[in-house]
Amino acid sequence: PVREMAGLQAEVRDFEPHGALTDRSDGLSIIRQIVQQAPQFLAPRGHLLLEIGFDQSANVAAMFDSAVWSPPELFFDLQSIPRVVSARLN
Repeated sequence: PVREMAGLQAEVRDFEPHGALTDRSDGLSIIRQIVQQAPQFLAPRGHLLLEIGFDQSANVAAMFDSAVWSPPELFFDLQSIPRVVSARLN
């Protein structure tokens, strides 16, 4: 979310492209769009993996329609923060 930009580590905030860090809104609009459009680009039973932000795992997991996707799986970084979500097309 744009409200969290100021609190990012300086080496991230000052050197990463801002478009890669925020959508200037809730921080989920681009992920929402990818989840919605991915089925038309993936092979049958294809996987979608997304890197997610610090506190986004519950909101991102809720985006996956169970009629379309397998239950999403979370992968954690070295600080035990959910960092990657993976789901497979049904």
